[in-house]
Amino acid sequence: MVRLNLETGEQVEFLNATDYTFLFDFIISDSDNYLIFAPLTNQSNDLTIWDLQTRKTRTITLQFEYPIDLYYAVISPDEEKIVVPLFKFYDADSEFKLDSIALIDLKTNEQKLLISGLSPKEELYPVRWLDNSQVLLNSLNPYYRDLPANQEDNKYWIINIDTGELIPTTKP
Repeated sequence: MVRLNLETGEQVEFLNATDYTFLFDFIISDSDNYLIFAPLTNQSNDLTIWDLQTRKTRTITLQFEYPIDLYYAVISPDEEKIVVPLFKFYDADSEFKLDSIALIDLKTNEQKLLISGLSPKEELYPVRWLDNSQVLLNSLNPYYRDLPANQEDNKYWIINIDTGELIPTTKP
């Protein structure tokens, strides 16, 4: 992964992923201040926060039972928290399915489950933060959310990260 300055042409290499046996998930904050990624090791429940201004990194060891997928993660507007889905592996289907939604405080490393025990027909994916305490969720995987055939099943919810309250809402 290379950061290219379009004005100067300067290139800075961030990560060199030459071992393709490990998944490489990442998310960049809206301000471009942070790159959050799953390290290129077999520690699938760790994530690293790289401050792109200071070039310092720190790793958070996650305490959740299931692995995260940063593709679906959303960072709070103040860039202090991240909501991530947790995926459980089902041997019968030989695939990972969404099981839980978790909150990670990037400053304190505090971690908590917001929702757990989701069934394959009742999945909820993070869409975006509405403010620093509410996150918009959707019932469809983002890959399929905008397909016309799926609009009947396309439901929205808001979760309050402080209280855990989950309320249905209309499409934003």
